[in-house]
Amino acid sequence: MISIKDFKVGIIVDNNLVEPINIENQQTVLLRNKQIYSIRICNNHNTRTSCFIKIDGKFIGNFLLEPFKTETLSRPSFSEQQLVFVKQNSEGGKLAKLSTEQNNKNGLIEFVFSPEKMTEINEKNNSQSRYFNLQHANLGLNLGYSEIKIGVDTVGSSKRNSTYDISNETSQPKFTASPWQEKSNVQEELTVIEGSSDDDFHNTYRSMEPQLHYSSGGTGLTGHSNQLYVDVEPIINIDYENAAECTIKLMCNDNIETNENIINVMSLK
Repeated sequence: MISIKDFKVGIIVDNNLVEPINIENQQTVLLRNKQIYSIRICNNHNTRTSCFIKIDGKFIGNFLLEPFKTETLSRPSFSEQQLVFVKQNSEGGKLAKLSTEQNNKNGLIEFVFSPEKMTEINEKNNSQSRYFNLQHANLGLNLGYSEIKIGVDTVGSSKRNSTYDISNETSQPKFTASPWQEKSNVQEELTVIEGSSDDDFHNTYRSMEPQLHYSSGGTGLTGHSNQLYVDVEPIINIDYENAAECTIKLMCNDNIETNENIINVMSLK
């Protein structure tokens, strides 16, 4: 996951955390075309925080996180459909109405964390409730569900701050997956290096790393998510000194063939 101050963000595919790579000084996650994904957000701060999120330059929600909580978002606050990544100029990309402007924000996910300012009252409440929160989380895992308080929309007409249940999902992924974990059509090359003499690297073999091919893409909506949101009161007293911003870029891994046939893809807005 990508860390900034007391907060972390990441991308989940098939219940696994996908490892970001650095492309042109931007933390980037490579996904295959028509890949359904979720967003993981983590609050390691000692107060509540709101997490304002934009995808492709479009607002998808402002979500409330309790102290020391990690949650996963499978849909925007205004739609019951799942997030799906689609390649630019593909059939899915056209259905998702991805921007074709030169300086578009396709693939960019923007996060703004705004923690609540610590006061004497919520400092006492926080210290008294940690044991209860831990027990509650463990109880949820044992029963196969966990109750999550999440998010307030403070912008736009569809304002969401929500509580939802996640069925059969643990608080952390099983392992971290790299962009090369899935089957790739790029094979490792074996190159012979010819030397000028026996003292050189005559007939020495070395393995070449496979070349990474990627292209632009963005997010649309498809299918149905069972995640439930409810409205909660927004954070008013913000601790601006501990606020943080970060971004993740989603791009299409062109080395992976796409077998999924998602017929119905809609735009975020």
